[in-house]
Amino acid sequence: MDSVFSDVLNQYVVIYLDDILIYSRDPEHHVDHVLQVLERLKKKQLFCKPEKYEFHKSEVRYLGFCINQHGISMDPDKVSAILDWPSPTSIKETQCFLGLSNFCRQFIQNFAHLQSFITQTIKKENLKKGFIWTKEAERAFQELKTAFTQAPVLRYPDNTNDFIVETDASDRAIGAVLLQKQDNDGLEHPIFYLSHILSEAERNYSVLERELLALKVACKEWRHFLICSREPFEARTDHRNLQCLRSFQCRNSHQARWAFFFSQYDFVITYIPGSQNLVADALSRRYPDIAQSSSPHLIESSRIIGATQSFQERIQSEYQFLSASEWDRVTPFLQKKDNYFYHQHALFLPTKKVQTEALQMCHDSPIAGHRGIRKTQELLQRSFWWPSLKTDTETYVSAFPVCAQTKIPRTKVEGLLRPLPIPSLLGVLYPWISYVLYLPPLVTK
Repeated sequence: MDSVFSDVLNQYVVIYLDDILIYSRDPEHHVDHVLQVLERLKKKQLFCKPEKYEFHKSEVRYLGFCINQHGISMDPDKVSAILDWPSPTSIKETQCFLGLSNFCRQFIQNFAHLQSFITQTIKKENLKKGFIWTKEAERAFQELKTAFTQAPVLRYPDNTNDFIVETDASDRAIGAVLLQKQDNDGLEHPIFYLSHILSEAERNYSVLERELLALKVACKEWRHFLICSREPFEARTDHRNLQCLRSFQCRNSHQARWAFFFSQYDFVITYIPGSQNLVADALSRRYPDIAQSSSPHLIESSRIIGATQSFQERIQSEYQFLSASEWDRVTPFLQKKDNYFYHQHALFLPTKKVQTEALQMCHDSPIAGHRGIRKTQELLQRSFWWPSLKTDTETYVSAFPVCAQTKIPRTKVEGLLRPLPIPSLLGVLYPWISYVLYLPPLVTK
């Protein structure tokens, strides 16, 4: 799908698998954009379901988010599902909630710190006496659920405005928020949140190193915004010593690596008291409900069992269509068991009819997932055998039309070689790149 719209991606089209979002600045351009997308789908014979169409919407729900002209917010249906989640009573339920809550990481403050109390309950060293849901975990669980109801709308980043990065660190986690002043209202609006639970080694860092780590993680996460900033961005911290970062004397090797990392960025560090630092860590992404995700697999399994039984019956009826010469060719490799012929553990498929059906089952079906030649062949060889299995698999997969249309092109682009575009911003280039010219020629005897 990406190859079909490669020249307009992120201009007025966003695609995730088979979900297409078309956006425009005004209704007139939007009509043209929609017509262009539909025309391309028609040309490539890619069909859409009419009941899933939504046209001319000022707000849409896309991939679990509500998107409008002001920004991105959480889907109310997903929030209600989290609010209705009962307190976990087992390891599996705890893992499901953590996965469920992780979907909306960038919206929620104080997540990583609160999440650490919940993850403590499922750590291996704490499970020696079985699963115990502690009071601290219950408090963090309820605070997380409350935070979902207070999640802000994340604004769209504007590269013409200055960015602000606020960071904070505790003994359990670090976090940051990317801010911008927009709409001439003088208010700072959140663009993204992030958080990171400290590892055992990182918890041994000094306070200064943890604060530096928070700034480093934020710069690395939002590098594409910050390194190309036209003006130095503001980095806010509640640790006063970070104001001396540029003249900081490195005491060990990893501090030296961090100083080298920060030299890529142009920023000014501002100290703010801890009482005014509203930054907290962010929540991750949401998982599907375990009850909803399990039932389709049960239905699919029953369908597979029924299809397999009928397929075996058809194989037995196809034995009679094999000629004597063909039997003589394959008999040395076969052994009979329960009225079926096997090659080692694999069931022998005698005719093209059942061979093609097996190829369709192991390549086209929903559980097969349109794999490549090698993986489709491996899946076939687990259950089936015939002399030309490898050749037939390669021919079938290579000529399958859907795979041919959606496959990412690996060939080189046609045309003459062209120079790479020169960046318009100096921040795109690393500051330590240099060129050595006019070297003396090598003198050989």
